Amino acid sequence: MDVNNRKVRMYRFSYSHRRLIWLLWWGLFGSILLFYLALLRTRIVAPHALWPTRLFYTSATVAILVLLAFTPLLLFSGMFDVRFRYVAWWTARAAGVTRRWLLTGWRSAVLLLAGVALAMLGISRLKLHRWQWQELLTATFAVRAVTVSVLISTLLWAYRARKRMVILPFMSYAPTTG
Repeated sequence: MDVNNRKVRMYRFSYSHRRLIWLLWWGLFGSILLFYLALLRTRIVAPHALWPTRLFYTSATVAILVLLAFTPLLLFSGMFDVRFRYVAWWTARAAGVTRRWLLTGWRSAVLLLAGVALAMLGISRLKLHRWQWQELLTATFAVRAVTVSVLISTLLWAYRARKRMVILPFMSYAPTTG
């Protein structure tokens, strides 16, 4: 089947059944919303929690709910609109430029080092060890983070070099006797 014909058929289906799609979506969205709020209610309204923590959980909840609420609008109704295509194109272009900027030069090493430091912090918190921010600025922590970052970058380099390495078939040019 032709790709353009499939797109037109999907658009016609989504437009003719848009009420059913939205009804099913809002039912699913409502159940996700109720489950999510029941799960995070204790963290949002906990009186003993600090206000930045409560603000973070509340803003994360609102952001996820807004994104989920408008997903069908983006998927079905605006898919073939010219403005939607331009927005999608510019978004993809900006994401590619940002990715290229972040992963070239010294910025990739800094991102790797920050990721390793955050992972080490997370692992230590799983072991129920409370880090103080002064401990993050010690020489031992810096040496550990740099060592793990160098090991990860070496493994990544070896994995990438594996794809570029060419091993030709071996042929013995020694004279055979017999």
